[in-house]
Amino acid sequence: MIYLKTITLTETEKLVIEQALRKCSLKRTHALDLVSTVSDIGSNKIFLGYDSKKEVQFSRLRTSFEKFLPRMIVIIPKNGTDIEYKIRYSLLSTGVIVFWALGFIVVTATALVNKYNYEGIMVPAVFFAGFMLLTMLELKIISKRIQKAIILNS
Repeated sequence: MIYLKTITLTETEKLVIEQALRKCSLKRTHALDLVSTVSDIGSNKIFLGYDSKKEVQFSRLRTSFEKFLPRMIVIIPKNGTDIEYKIRYSLLSTGVIVFWALGFIVVTATALVNKYNYEGIMVPAVFFAGFMLLTMLELKIISKRIQKAIILNS
């Protein structure tokens, strides 16, 4: 998987974040890559959580207006040696980013080999850049929600 961000913590910070996210999450029995995270019902829960053998995964609950944002999953390892949490794309978001990146590479290579006008490069470049901007927005929203969960838990 493509990890976007790895945040190193102290042991107490890791415990505080994990407990806060667990208290503010709805439990799921399946991996969060293929589970819908859209919920328009008001709730005091702000994450979906999945507890596997090696790690705990959390994904932000989103409204139907936020469906266009890439879905990201916060991963907290269960073993005591890893004192960090990681943020990665879900399976569908990973597929989208790979599709746009390959499209940009193919169009650029075709334009360079055939020496035709380079305006064709702009379409995949704009979509790729737009997806990256939406990724940065989602990272900001996730970090704000983690802070909110910590405040609600304390």
